[in-house]
Amino acid sequence: MIDRGLGRSYNIGMKNVHLLFPVPVYTNILELDNQCISDILETVTWKRDTDSYGNPNGHTSFSDKNDLLSDPRLTFLSDRIDVEVKTFIHNFIKVSGDRHHFERTSSWGTRTLKGDYTHEHSHTNSHFSGVYYVKVPPKSGEVLNFSGYRTNPTFCTGSTMFDLDEFNQVNQPISSIKVTEGMLVVFPSHIYHHVPVSTSFEVRYSISFNYFGFGEFGDSTNYLRIKHA
Repeated sequence: MIDRGLGRSYNIGMKNVHLLFPVPVYTNILELDNQCISDILETVTWKRDTDSYGNPNGHTSFSDKNDLLSDPRLTFLSDRIDVEVKTFIHNFIKVSGDRHHFERTSSWGTRTLKGDYTHEHSHTNSHFSGVYYVKVPPKSGEVLNFSGYRTNPTFCTGSTMFDLDEFNQVNQPISSIKVTEGMLVVFPSHIYHHVPVSTSFEVRYSISFNYFGFGEFGDSTNYLRIKHA
């Protein structure tokens, strides 16, 4: 049965505000050998990233395949992520498993040092993206922020922008997830997100990835078939 109700409600006394069209974000704690993963990440090649203003934007792993998780030493992690991502897509969002299959198209490591951060961005050429947190020291940017809107909020048009007395569940521009070591987060690729500046002297390690959906879409005059290479 499909629940076509009004979604979550925000209650103030007897009054209700219904929050429509939620953005699904999946989290789970994976009990894996993160020390082993950290040791592997210590051996990869890293390149320095900067944002458009030249500010330190962390370090990204470099590989010819653009797929860090294809490293045979990380098979135990890549296999688990594959199961979790497809659980989110097919079991929770209920995307058809008969018509669509999803494959990882890229993955990379992120190394964050003191003063580094991750600028606000989304992921193109993918349908679902995610990140696995390998090592998350205190004050290292252990919050993943999702931007609710970048141009205009959902409660008004783009022609005006209201001044707000406070931010709450109804009007908030940012939703945050406090991340911990071993946490996996999966989300729609088009959602903008960022990570604050690290003030820790310890390194933070994470591994990000993209998944793309292949198969048959629609029917009749809007039919589309996307084949895997």
